Amino acid sequence: MIQIEESALTQLQRLQQQLVQECIGLRLIAKGDPCSGIKVDMGWTATQQPDDVLYRQSGLVFLADRRQWPLLKDCQISLAERQGQPGFNIQPQPADCKCSSGSCSPAQTTNCPSTASVN
Repeated sequence: MIQIEESALTQLQRLQQQLVQECIGLRLIAKGDPCSGIKVDMGWTATQQPDDVLYRQSGLVFLADRRQWPLLKDCQISLAERQGQPGFNIQPQPADCKCSSGSCSPAQTTNCPSTASVN
């Protein structure tokens, strides 16, 4: 379950109400890999892709590619600021990473770094 800080939830709901164009939800996109760090981007989307997972929570719809969903399904979203600009901090689920073997998979441990993105 995606964890959304109350103030971030309120802001996302407010932004959703202000949208001019029709959209179906917020797309989460993981970039990078668990061994070197994951950055998560988020943005409104009007289209659903065939491999998308849709997740509904608190009046919001989140979309993510089925292959990325294991890293994103338990992410934490909070309000943040970068270089004086307001945005969101998205912290992906920690990954169990055996970097020396090249094997990375979602898990509940924090063996490898992960980074978050403010969008």
